[in-house]
Amino acid sequence: DIICAEIPDEHEDPLAFETVLRCMIHGPCGVANPNAPCMVNGKCSKHYPKPFCNETTIDENRFVIYRRRDTKKTYKINGIDVDNRWVIPYNRDLIVQHDAHINVERCAHSKLIKYLYKYIH
Repeated sequence: DIICAEIPDEHEDPLAFETVLRCMIHGPCGVANPNAPCMVNGKCSKHYPKPFCNETTIDENRFVIYRRRDTKKTYKINGIDVDNRWVIPYNRDLIVQHDAHINVERCAHSKLIKYLYKYIH
């Protein structure tokens, strides 16, 4: 997969597993941290936690809904249980190579140009 939004298996890919849990988990926000920067009017402005989804699709507004399967596995991050709903989309090779948070998204909508522009200039 070029873009993934799931926690890798800790036995199949321990390096990616550790990097995702350390660098690619959103939050905590919501009830666990209502004062988080992403919180606006009591809701996460980034829409986390995302819903579980068995396959990656593009919705009617051309936004990508990434595969986030319900594996029934949770992991504690800063005392909060997280699962695939909290994973920020990433590219495995990039995050492992740079050992860093690198959000990777598929651009399928013209409104994303504005989002990308702020990172270029």
